[in-house]
Amino acid sequence: MDEDTRHVVNLGECKRCMPIKNRFIIKIDSVLYTLTTYLDVRSKILD
Repeated sequence: MDEDTRHVVNLGECKRCMPIKNRFIIKIDSVLYTLTTYLDVRSKILD
């Protein structure tokens, strides 16, 4: 399992046992992380 997958899995683990108010923050973090990864991959393809 690579670093990226582990990061996402860890976020999933956190969500289950976290208070509701923190879930929102995790969700934003997850979305930002996905977006950054996507943009990074896209820029590599375009180069």
